Amino acid sequence: MGVIIKFNPETGEWEIYGSTDARDINLLDAGNNFSDKNVEGALREISDKLSETAANLQAHKATLIEHTSNIAWLKENGGGGGGG
Repeated sequence: MGVIIKFNPETGEWEIYGSTDARDINLLDAGNNFSDKNVEGALREISDKLSETAANLQAHKATLIEHTSNIAWLKENGGGGGGG
């Protein structure tokens, strides 16, 4: 854990002023976008959401590739069917 210390001229002492650990830094979340209220937790939530989004994009990409292949086949072989 890294801490930031600052000299207090009134007391003549070095005092802990803050922390460099993300979990120790409170998050001011005016939009109420995160359930966690510190920087580390919010970053973890963003990371989880990005991973979920990437997985969804991969699934959509696979579906698009399949549809592209099916459309190409239909163009080449005709749509079939018909009634009479």
